[in-house]
Amino acid sequence: MTRRLSSKLRSILSGDAGHRRNLADIGTLLGGDFLGALLALAAFALTARALGPADYGVLVLAQAYTRGIARLISGRSWQAIIRYGALAHAERRADELGALLKFGLLLDLAVAAIAWIVAVAGVLAVDAWTGWIGGHAGFVIAYCTVLLVNASGTPAAVLRLSGRFRLIALGNAVNSLTGLGLSAIGVALGFGLTYFAIVWAGLQVLAALTTWVLAFVDLRALGVQGLWSAPVRGIRRRFPDLWSYAGTTNLSATLRSTMVEFDTLLVAVLTDAGAAGLYQIARRMARFVHMAGANAQTVLYPDIARARARGDRATIVARVKTSEVLLAGLGISAFLVFLPLAGPLLQWTAGPAFMAAAPLLQVQMAAVAAALTGIALRSALNAMGHQRQVLRITATTTALFFAIVLLLVPQIGPMGANLAHLVSALLTTAALALAFRKARRDPAAVPAAPAVAQDPD
Repeated sequence: MTRRLSSKLRSILSGDAGHRRNLADIGTLLGGDFLGALLALAAFALTARALGPADYGVLVLAQAYTRGIARLISGRSWQAIIRYGALAHAERRADELGALLKFGLLLDLAVAAIAWIVAVAGVLAVDAWTGWIGGHAGFVIAYCTVLLVNASGTPAAVLRLSGRFRLIALGNAVNSLTGLGLSAIGVALGFGLTYFAIVWAGLQVLAALTTWVLAFVDLRALGVQGLWSAPVRGIRRRFPDLWSYAGTTNLSATLRSTMVEFDTLLVAVLTDAGAAGLYQIARRMARFVHMAGANAQTVLYPDIARARARGDRATIVARVKTSEVLLAGLGISAFLVFLPLAGPLLQWTAGPAFMAAAPLLQVQMAAVAAALTGIALRSALNAMGHQRQVLRITATTTALFFAIVLLLVPQIGPMGANLAHLVSALLTTAALALAFRKARRDPAAVPAAPAVAQDPD
């Protein structure tokens, strides 16, 4: 088996130029994110040491709530823009691409405002009815301000379509370095919860604004000029399936988001803030590996969308197989490394008070390993027009996840949520693999390539 895997890896590394370009782009993002994640991990370790489990749990609660709302109420315009924008860009229809991007920006801004309103109203309602948030309602409401700038879906799509992966990686690393420096200052000066909340909220704002600036600078690479004057009237006529595709993929992503964002809130509700803090520190360390899958999606989704626009079925299949081998190998390797090192790593970073999170981290790493391959499969199915099947799979496994959480967490604490992640990831990846096997044989999934407009003589 080892020889077969080694042979497969050699085949991938010596593959066509597209394979090598994908690997280089993923490597660039992974390198930047690896550095950024190391810095962020150090920053969160400093934050955890400075605040202790209780106050750190309050900060985690505010972060989990705002991230959960942001994912629950999000236009996620980047998926639809890349899918339809890839075809418009391939056919050199800059006017339609500009209209599509403007539509995405307006959607992002509107959704960000709605998310902020819902988030503030939710805190007020929950606090008034249950008093569960206690004396921290004002703190959580203030933290919700980050939602107003959480409108970077379309700018992210611009950077991905134009292949500016180095800029994305550099931005992530610089943001994390800033967080580490500010966290170190907070520890040195003995600052408390309010300071660290301002630091982490400010970093989210900085990341969003940086993405906007880089995207607007990069619009010329896509041939788009005068973006704000582009007409969006008649957008449904130009892209007939736009709303349907956006709605389906958004709903699917929203369901997934409830598992990775509201799980911490559920642990807090079913146990206490201290348990939620232990659970979240394990989740953050596991995300250190999961970012490889996110980077693969960042690179692969535009590439698969362009391949579909060309009618190139072979490239889609090859890209997915490459990703399956690499991501599965990475996930298994990371799990085997973290199995003996979870305890020492937590003691060295977050401190002895968080040692109880070691078993949580081990199980969470197993869940991440199981989920990594499914990221490439999901991207391919969405790009190939099988987003409804992805939605059905996601809805089923999400319902199962919450059933397990509600059953196990009151009995065995945060470990129940980690086991729920593991079961959900295994079933999701298996179902996506079966769906992709069927989709790759479907003639409608990759239609014949359209005629590409030629430059005038």
